Amino acid sequence: MMLLAIETSTKAVGVAVGGPAGMTATIRMDGPPRHAEQLMPLVSACCSYAGVTLAALDVIAVDTGPGLFTGLRVGVATAKALAFALAKDLVAVSSLDALAWSMRFTEATVAAVLDARRGQCFWAVYRCGGGAVQQVTGPAVGAPEKVRDALAEYGCARLGKRGVTAVGDGALRYASVLSEADGLTLGDASLAYPPPEGVLALGASGASSAQLVRPADLRAMYLTDPDADASTASAAVASAAHASAESVASPGGASEGTAPW
Repeated sequence: MMLLAIETSTKAVGVAVGGPAGMTATIRMDGPPRHAEQLMPLVSACCSYAGVTLAALDVIAVDTGPGLFTGLRVGVATAKALAFALAKDLVAVSSLDALAWSMRFTEATVAAVLDARRGQCFWAVYRCGGGAVQQVTGPAVGAPEKVRDALAEYGCARLGKRGVTAVGDGALRYASVLSEADGLTLGDASLAYPPPEGVLALGASGASSAQLVRPADLRAMYLTDPDADASTASAAVASAAHASAESVASPGGASEGTAPW
């Protein structure tokens, strides 16, 4: 089984190709978000590095949030367009799960905290260790002060005073607030964004357990109101869907039907 993983929930854009045995290739671009422009070229390049064609893929795993509005819409629309045109299955992966996956071999309680903008954070708490990640609570959205208070409670009263390691760009942005919680440790900048290889690994697990979604049924998890102008987001989504369709178009290649985006 060969998978393509798409990660666009933050200002970073990432893709990975691989299977249940591990990752074959991955690319991520950080910096000013240009998801609609960057995603399909990254998909094409990553497939080329992995030595596979889009048609050879079996499953497309996509980060469905929570995360930034435009990025999620671009990622979900692209995944839908590819799955529809190529007749492939989809797997939805949580951005917070993928972020916590980075800590799977660390024996710790981990808070995955992503910047939701407008003074808020997306967050969830996990028990990690031995290569496994178990969600304790979340996903949720709230002001950093509320996240701080919740992390103090989960890190001490509920989890045996082991403390919490907070990772993600939200943890970094609101470090001064979150660090007021007793027993809290902040992860470094290498753990700022959900890794595409995490989306790949969780997508492979979901595909193996038949957690597949039809293109028409795939939905993003926003948790907040749009952080971008609706017309701008719609234009970005249209551009991404068009780029996806162009990438798989060939004479007689795509079946007739109604696209699900």
